[in-house]
Amino acid sequence: MTTTVEFIYRCRKCGKEFTDGATGTKLGIQILIAVIQDMPMPKNLIGMRPNMLTLHTCSDKIKSTGVADFIGIHEKE
Repeated sequence: MTTTVEFIYRCRKCGKEFTDGATGTKLGIQILIAVIQDMPMPKNLIGMRPNMLTLHTCSDKIKSTGVADFIGIHEKE
């Protein structure tokens, strides 16, 4: 059985951490290194490439939009 990891982001505006995508541990570490080093993605990547930055809709009263940083991966529970 392969362990699954999720990609973790943190919003700069509201501070919320959230996940966006998941994969196996080995591929997840390869993707993490490729994103940090701005290298090509592994050939066996299926789906969209994670980015260092993404948008986040904050859950405040006015539905603000913030910028979120890719901060790492963790095992999915």
